[in-house]
Amino acid sequence: MKAVFLLATLVVPGLSYGATLNAASVANNGAGGIFMAITAAGSAITVTSFDLFFDGAAPGTSPVEVYTRPGTYTGFENSNAGWTLTQTVVANTPGTTATLAPLTLTTGITIGAGQTLAVYLQSTSFLNGIYYNGNFQAPPTTTWSNVDLSLFSDTAMIGDVAFSGSLFTSRTLAGNVNYSLGTAAVPEPGTVSLLGLGFAGLVWLRRRRA
Repeated sequence: MKAVFLLATLVVPGLSYGATLNAASVANNGAGGIFMAITAAGSAITVTSFDLFFDGAAPGTSPVEVYTRPGTYTGFENSNAGWTLTQTVVANTPGTTATLAPLTLTTGITIGAGQTLAVYLQSTSFLNGIYYNGNFQAPPTTTWSNVDLSLFSDTAMIGDVAFSGSLFTSRTLAGNVNYSLGTAAVPEPGTVSLLGLGFAGLVWLRRRRA
């Protein structure tokens, strides 16, 4: 049992529990890309995935470019200057704008304690773009928060090419932000060695019991 516990604590160093921040629950406008600014509270967080709504009358796929920029996105929506394309992730779209689809990041987005990071998700699919909330409320809801982070979103971009479509406000993220508390640290060589020892210990215990 001790070996199992040691192995479990080493598999994902630096990260603790997983949690979710819910944004708008209904998508009623689109499609293209959505901007957001995420601020970590008292501890660093690592965004691991999003749950998004997508356009499209039939199931398909949607490549989504994930851009980040330190600070806010306000005033920086029309140019890629200062933005970093961190990855392109393919989402499996359900063929209805009423069902969420997971967008799992290949590389987690880490935000330091008290820091704000702009995130821009842009679908490059003409038929299966990101759907968002048109915010036909008065006043519109553009901010969501919990004890770990706050999220601001009020701008979308129509089209399937990053930074080149028409901007619309108020348009907000519809869906969820999934994250872990902490940073996605890369294991050091010593940690990797310990992982190997942990696996070896498990094999030894199993053989001994057999």
